[in-house]
Order: sequence, then structure tokens, then C-alpha cells
Amino acid sequence: MKEVSLPATTGHGEKVFLSKPVSPLRVARGLRRSVLDLAPLFGGHEVISFSLAGATWHIGRSPEWARHVIGSRSMWADLGVLPLGLVGHPTYYAMGGLPGAPPDEHRSVRRAVIRSGPTGAVDLQVVRAGLATAERLATDPSSRIVDLTVFARALFLHTTAAAVVGVRLDGTAIRRVLHWFDAWTRLLSNPLIAVGGPGLPFTPAGRLRTVLARWYGWLESLLHGPCAEGGLAARLRSRTADGVMPVQEAVGYLATVLFAGTEPPAHTLLWAYTHVVDAGTTTTAGLPGVPDSVNSRRAEVLLCESFRVRPAVNLVVRRVFKADEQAKRRQRRPCHSASAETFVVAPPLAHQHSNERHGLPGYFRPLTDGPTHLDPDEYPGLGTGAHYCVGARLGMTVGREALMLLWREAELLRAPDPRPAGLITSLPRRLPVIRW
Repeated sequence: MKEVSLPATTGHGEKVFLSKPVSPLRVARGLRRSVLDLAPLFGGHEVISFSLAGATWHIGRSPEWARHVIGSRSMWADLGVLPLGLVGHPTYYAMGGLPGAPPDEHRSVRRAVIRSGPTGAVDLQVVRAGLATAERLATDPSSRIVDLTVFARALFLHTTAAAVVGVRLDGTAIRRVLHWFDAWTRLLSNPLIAVGGPGLPFTPAGRLRTVLARWYGWLESLLHGPCAEGGLAARLRSRTADGVMPVQEAVGYLATVLFAGTEPPAHTLLWAYTHVVDAGTTTTAGLPGVPDSVNSRRAEVLLCESFRVRPAVNLVVRRVFKADEQAKRRQRRPCHSASAETFVVAPPLAHQHSNERHGLPGYFRPLTDGPTHLDPDEYPGLGTGAHYCVGARLGMTVGREALMLLWREAELLRAPDPRPAGLITSLPRRLPVIRW
């Protein structure tokens, strides 16, 4: 056994965990199919450790580990663990995404995001406009068959852009952004991402940098285009105009907010609908005993029950941030971590561990009357602790409305395969095939 020390977080002092050393080959073998295949490596321990690419990696599954890793004010999402070549650009940060933001700046813009989001009840007109756009983009006009992946992702991208960022995206823009998201995820899932530098155009790192350049360039034009007063784009534009924030940094925050507001909640919706269909509880007439009310608590219960069983995010990576006071005095924003240690929360493992602690089954229970929320430390995946998801209320409202629409209107043509697939985020191996 070895000791792993994590810095203090809000309301909690420094924490020392006992970790079980394991072979990196066994970790790589387990990750080939599913994060859950790592479970046997833990034995009776909460943390496993291994060395890879010059860094020591620690993966934990307990609520205490999630609280200290994701909720720490000393941690940041430092993708400098990959040679992307972005560290040479001192202002190319994103809010915990690509390549990461120092904690102080993260919290500052996070407050701007919170002020930009819905302060009261979510505007259902925005949600319905998103549903109409998603239905149009995802439906084959001749067969009426629906591409569920496009439906869910277009829905959340459209509503996040409108309700949080303050911009309206048309169908062409939505397709373009989803294409960039696909390319980004595919390249980061490539095990060769750490081989070869970004200066070589045919390496995964080089191709990722090309994708980021196009994506960030489009976002910069979005930042200077028409936007709603009070939205995040308007707030960031004001900061760049006042010289408080470099344009590239503002663009990075937009990138992460749009990605985080699209992919995880869309995948959560797809898992919920897959679970409902797989459980055999849905018909063309809808779910038995579920009202059609817009405020149906039942839809929220099912979304949370699905999330309990299967989080969409597989891995959350953090490192301890190290401030560079000399660089600060030169008004440069450095990319540094305190050490080569990398701390990982694996939400599927954490959810499985929490289910076992509470005596809950690992399968979806469609008739459960459980809570409409889950402890974010015990069930991480959409953010927890100091970084709890700022879009949770919007995401739940959009997901609830979409799930109810699918109950009422969709005809099932082929059953799904609910086994998980994917490294960074997961989806069922086969989604339900439906038509309106």
C-alpha cells in the first residue's frame, strides 16, 4: 500500500488515502471495454495507483475521493498531461475543459456563468424551440425515423446556447459544432494522443490542434456577433473590451460551457430513454401511470434513476495547480501543475460503489419512487462539490420535457443494447430505433 495526499477542500482538511499499486497494463486492459472492468483491481480499497507516461495516476471511487478531487479549490483540469502544444499560448484556457483554467480564474468566470443562466424558472419557450429544432434536424422526412443521438445533442446545444450563452444557433451551426465535438472526442479517445507533437499534422495531437483552431475561431466570431444582453457571450465581450480578459480566454470559456451543456446531459437523456425502453415499460401510448403534465415529477425520477445506474461521463481528471507569482507579475497566465501526479474520479465506479454501500441494485428500476436528486459526492458525473453543475436545473428541465415527448410521440421499431461503449463519455452500444 502507498499513501496519497490530497489538498484541503471547502469544509474539509487535507486527506490521506491508502492506495493499492496496480500494473498499468491491467488498467489499459480494463479500459478497453468499460471503466467498470477496473472494479476487480480495487479489491477492498478505495484508490488504485499506477505509473504511465512519466506521471503517477490515482483512480478513486469513494465519495471522499470525489469530494477532494473534483471539489478541491487547488485542483484544475490540466490537459498538459498530453503534449498538445497549447501551453505555449498563455491565454488559451477553458473553464475546466481544453486545456483547463487555473482555479481562481475558473471561479471568476463560473460566477459569470451562474449570473448568465436562468435565475428563476426555466423559460419553457426556449425549451420548446429547442425541441422543435432538434426534431427537425434529427428526423428523416420520408421515413420519420429519428436519429436519437442528433436529437438529444442538438436539443441541449440549442437550449444551452439560447438560455446561457445568449445566442441563437441555426441548423447549419448546430451541425458544424456537433462535428467538432465528434472530432474532439474521437481524437482524445485515441491511445496514440500522447505520441508525437502537435507540430506534426498527421499525429492525433496535431489533428486535435487543427480541430481546436477551427472551433475556437468560430467561437471568436460568435463572441463578436449578435447576442442577448445578460447572456454569457455579452458578459465575456464586456470583459474583453475592458481589458480584464484576453479574447482567447473568453473563447475558451465559451467552448467549455457549450460542450459541457451539450454532451453530458444529452448522453444522460439517451441513457434514460434507453433504460426505459429496455425495461419494457414504454409503448406508443406512453409509460403506464405517468401523467402528461409538464411538471411531471415522474420524468425527473426516471432521469435520476438512470443516472444512478449509468453516468454518461467516465473519467474526470485533475492535477494540483501551482501558481507562478513571477508570471503573474508579468500579467501572463501560466499553465503549471505542482507535480506529475494525476488524480482521477471514475463516475461509473463511484456510482457502483455507492449503490453497493446503500444496498441499491446496479440495474434500472422503472417503477421506483426514489428522489429526484442524488448526493453529488456519492454520484459524481455532472460536477460535484465546489464545481457542482451550474446547468443542472436547465438540464433537468430540458431532459424531462424531451423524455415526455419521446413517451408520447415515439414508436419503437427496434430495441436497444444497453451495454456501455466509449472511453471519455459513454453511450449504449445500440440506441432504440424510433419514428414519430
